[in-house]
Amino acid sequence: MSSVIVSNVPTKVSPAELIKFFSFAGHVTDLRPLSDNKYQVVFEDPKAVSTALVLNDAELDNTFIRVDEDLELTDGETGVAPQQGGVDKQRQEDIQYTLSNAYGQIRHKHSADIHQEDKPKYAILADLLSHGYKLSDNVVKKAAELDEKNGLSKNYQDFIKSLNGNKEKCPVIRGEEKIGKAYENSNLKKYFDNVSGDIAHSKGGITLSQFYQKVANDVNSIRDQAKKLAKEREHAKA
Repeated sequence: MSSVIVSNVPTKVSPAELIKFFSFAGHVTDLRPLSDNKYQVVFEDPKAVSTALVLNDAELDNTFIRVDEDLELTDGETGVAPQQGGVDKQRQEDIQYTLSNAYGQIRHKHSADIHQEDKPKYAILADLLSHGYKLSDNVVKKAAELDEKNGLSKNYQDFIKSLNGNKEKCPVIRGEEKIGKAYENSNLKKYFDNVSGDIAHSKGGITLSQFYQKVANDVNSIRDQAKKLAKEREHAKA
């Protein structure tokens, strides 16, 4: 099963908030309470598990959570029962409702964006930090080291190439060229720091930030990128 066991979850952290947090790792298909502060988080794609495990010792409500592998027993059943002691109806409804509305859950088959599971871990952590989550240097460093060891996925490399190589222009509007169709997806602005509101005036396409085109192995560069993303998000709200 593509899942992890999360423990030491503060009681103030709702199932909705927990789903939102782990949706940065990938598409969450189920959240199963095991006790008051312990959950099984189930992902659609096995690739999300490795990112979720990196989030061990991340902080939620000023508490360090623990993320462990969901090991299988020799008979094929999971090592932890899906539910222990039951859960009240309101909590169940909260989980089911949130599963379809949390961050990163909606996928568009023909979107120019890329699934969370295929993004480098350093980019995911930069995004998490930009949303105000607290991650120690050890957590950030671990993500960078895994990317350096495993490299960037083929899906991600192809995605970057498709963006940088896209020269197709949309129709001229009021005498101004708009950037190629791939950049029209506003979701990309969360991940590429030099894609901003003024790209509509670009004449020759955009070259993506070097941060996203190679493996980032420096904790400071990841934190700096998070600050850029946070600043852009604040400007978007203004």
